[in-house]
Amino acid sequence: MKTKQEQLYDLLCGDPHISNNEAAELLNISPGCARATKHKLAKKGLIKIVSPQEVEILEPYPENEPAGATLLKMEIYTEMVQTYMEDFREQTTFQDRLTVGREIRRVLDHM
Repeated sequence: MKTKQEQLYDLLCGDPHISNNEAAELLNISPGCARATKHKLAKKGLIKIVSPQEVEILEPYPENEPAGATLLKMEIYTEMVQTYMEDFREQTTFQDRLTVGREIRRVLDHM
């Protein structure tokens, strides 16, 4: 099953002038999510946002990573979260906990 990002990429390939609202409706997501996903595709260098209503396809969508690479990434992220959690528990001030907590959230976003 394709991810929402892959589905949006496919929509954009078929119609580079599709609006965020139209794409959102077709993918059953919010327009904001469609816009954010479009920006993620641009950040990856797969598309170029020419205007709010037009994109240019730059690269084909990459094939899925091999299972081994995905597993290795997950192991690394898990170890990072465990290390950050130890740091989080050792913090004595609220501000320090907040700072470490933000780092934990960043790692969790990639998992």
